[in-house]
Amino acid sequence: MPSIEIVAMTFFIMILFLGVFLVIFGIPGNAVIFLTSLIYALIMDFERIGWKTLLILFILAVITEAIEFMMGWIGVPRFGTSVKGFWAAAFGSFLGALIMVHYLLGLGILVGIFVGGLGGVILVEIQQRGRVKPSLRTATSAIAARIAGMALKGLLCITMTTKVLIQIYS
Repeated sequence: MPSIEIVAMTFFIMILFLGVFLVIFGIPGNAVIFLTSLIYALIMDFERIGWKTLLILFILAVITEAIEFMMGWIGVPRFGTSVKGFWAAAFGSFLGALIMVHYLLGLGILVGIFVGGLGGVILVEIQQRGRVKPSLRTATSAIAARIAGMALKGLLCITMTTKVLIQIYS
């Protein structure tokens, strides 16, 4: 294998794992995995990754995004969180990530996502309900639904990456 091919393969595999890592930050890493695999297939003339594999990856990417969205959109109100609380969690997560990005060697983003989301839900729910205890219960339920969605999305992204690597190295 020529050295340029080794470098290209290493870069490709790094981007695949970057796609899995991006899921932690709420970025659609499954789309990164699919697009990277599509580019690889185009460059290699569909020698190792064929249309069937690409179709499976595309379907998994769509299912993964749909599941995460549904976990947030349907799961959160089920626990008593209002739609305003859902959007406050999304905005709080984004704001928390922006504020905490420079702390803990970049891992502050994770802390910011969860603390900001929790804070956003709590503030809106306290404003609407006027009581702290039910607001804390719904806020922790909302964060639990978000974590469950991210975990499921991460598992499916790892499945996608494994499928691609098996196709390449078999």
